[in-house]
Order: sequence, then C-alpha cells, then structure tokens
Amino acid sequence: MTPTDGCFYNSEKKSYDVGPPSSDASAAMLDELKPSVLALSTGGFQSGSAVVLDKQDHAATDMHVALIGRKLQVRTPSGQMLDAHIEKLDVVKDLAILKVPGLSASGAQPAKLDLNGNNSVDMKAFTVGAPLAAEGRPMCVSEGTIQAVKSDRDSLTATPDSLESGWNFYDFFMDVHFGKNVEQFVRQNRAALIGRSADWFNMPRVESNAVATNGISGGAIATENGVKGIVQMGSPKVGSRSAPIKEFVDLAANPSRFNFQYDQTTQLLKSVLPADSSNNADAAEAQLANIILERNQKIIEEAMAKDSKAR
Repeated sequence: MTPTDGCFYNSEKKSYDVGPPSSDASAAMLDELKPSVLALSTGGFQSGSAVVLDKQDHAATDMHVALIGRKLQVRTPSGQMLDAHIEKLDVVKDLAILKVPGLSASGAQPAKLDLNGNNSVDMKAFTVGAPLAAEGRPMCVSEGTIQAVKSDRDSLTATPDSLESGWNFYDFFMDVHFGKNVEQFVRQNRAALIGRSADWFNMPRVESNAVATNGISGGAIATENGVKGIVQMGSPKVGSRSAPIKEFVDLAANPSRFNFQYDQTTQLLKSVLPADSSNNADAAEAQLANIILERNQKIIEEAMAKDSKAR
C-alpha cells in the first residue's frame, strides 16, 4: 500500500492521517474493502459513504446521507464519478438503497456481508469510509472492537409509556439529526408515525469504539466475518453506532414503499411520494423525507454560495 492509497484514524491527534495504517490488521481490512466502499458527494461537497451490495449496481447507505441533496454522485474505487438515484428508503430507521448505473462496470465489487447476527462482542472491528473524499482520497479506516449489539429497548431506561411507543427516543433521534422543523412535523403527525417509531426503537445497533466522523456515515463497520453494519453516527469520543447490514439487505429485497421523482434532464430529485397514498404512515414518512431533503439542499446551496464568494 502506497501513502496515497488510504488513511487511518490517529487517536492521539483525533483526526485522520493520510498514508498506510500503522496496524497490519487495519491495512488488511482497508485492502479488503477498498473495492466495495464508495464516496458520496452532492454539489461538489462530500456527503458520506456507501457500501456496494451486489453486482446489480446497488449500494447501501444512510437515509440522512442519501437525502443530503437533490443530486447525488458516487466516486467509485477506480475514481469514476457516477450519478446515483435512491431506489429504496426507510426514513425512520435511517436506511437507503441506491441504484448506481455503471457501478459494476467501473470495477466496484460487492462487499462480503456478515448476515448471521452471531455474537461478535469483543471482536476486532473496523470502520471504513470516506472522510477525505473531497481531497480525492476516499478510503479511511479506524480500528477498535465490537462493544455491543443491542437495541434502544435493551439499553435505555424509560417510563413504561415511552417503552411501549418508543416516542421519546424517536423525537430525540429526529431532533438530533434534522432540526426543529422535522421535530415539529413529527409531533404534529404523531398519530400516523407512532407505529413506525417502535421500529426504530427496537432495531439492534452495532456499537463499537472504532471511530466514525463526518464522511464515515454510510460506510462499513466490519470484522473478519465481513461487513456487519452501516455506520449511522459516531464521534471520536463515543466511537460509532451502526445499523445491521441485514436491515439493508431486507430493505433491498422488498418492494419500495416510495416513488422517487427525478427530473429527466437535470437528474435532480424533485420529491418523494408514497407508493400507496392511502397509507397514512407512508404518506407522512414521504413528507418527512421531503422536509429533510429541502433542509439539506438549502444548506448545500448556502455552502456553495459561500465557497463561490471565497474564490
């Protein structure tokens, strides 16, 4: 591995260093996943990562990464830039499946997936993603161990009422990620969304002290058995928290609950619509996706304008 082939998380500096990882295990994992991890961007700005799922040009990432802007592109392991469209979405669980035409032809390879759900606590684990995508170096690794695989129901203390509905934690998740407008919408549409909030509350998470920072979201948490999950959140202080890869495989296998309207000329995502408009939960979730998309697009446009003025 040459110095430009990757980078690693430096725990002393609490940042990523470009160059080959100091650990042989980290270097080996980076080599293994390099053909399978993608760097995502929108409007020229880094937005996160994704993991190749199959040879049919599908990749898994987070909903909050997929909805980062109206036009999403991926940088493949070979350096090609390809347009990506959302094919499946689960707003509540923060899951997304992308369709990237030309992905397999670019040389990208499906990742080895760990779907067994076996007890992996204390196993050596690695987060792999693209925090340096804007610099053209999309592969970075952080090393740690799996500390737990459990749901919020298993790990958090709550009142009996909130345990029954998961509502308090659903509010918290939405507020942390997407701001007050989303929180307000969720509260106003409680009746439609309350059933789905329990899905978020009960979904197991893979917790690790392998660090994830901005850009790693949507990347892989992996062990020697393969990719165990997709990173959803993290920091140098707490490590990382990931959704099990099986959640994404199941999402990809089932019919989409949403339709995605793209402008055929510009390839911009115009809106997310429920496949069944009579389903109140799906209709509310689609509207929630549009609010998140509009908010994120505004942030991107403001950043682009600021960047243009600085030049």
